[in-house]
This record gives sequence, C-alpha cells and structure tokens, in this order.
Amino acid sequence: ARSEDGVQLARTDLVTAIERHRDVVEDDTLRTWIDSMTLLDQAIGELRAALDEDPQNRRLRMLLASRYQQERRLLQKVSRV
Repeated sequence: ARSEDGVQLARTDLVTAIERHRDVVEDDTLRTWIDSMTLLDQAIGELRAALDEDPQNRRLRMLLASRYQQERRLLQKVSRV
C-alpha cells in the first residue's frame, strides 16, 4: 500500500513537471495533461472513499492500484518531454 506521503509526493512531482513544461508544449498537450491529472485525482479520491467503506474489497484495491499506475505513467510521460 502507498503511504499518504508517497501519494502526495507523486502528485507534487506531477504538478511540478507540468508547470516546468508549460512554456515548451502545445496548449492542447498541456490541457490534456491537466485534464488527465484532474480525472486521476478524482478517481483516486472516490476509490479511497469507497475503500474506507469497504476496506476488504479486492476489486476496489485493484482499481486504486491501477489509477496509481496511470498517475505514475503520466508523470513519466510528462518528464520525458
């Protein structure tokens, strides 16, 4: 399981990477990154809330892990630019 500090650090890194590239990438690309980050944040928040209600739900845990992987891939993609 990821710690809250680790989750926050990954999000901070993602926001920093996006900000660093603001003047370098096309507006559409920047908008896509920001929209993706926003959707991932929402999904992660909803999944965490659902897991608070049903902490043993394996499917929710798998979905949450998948969203964290998507978040990491987005950070990697942004960092490569």
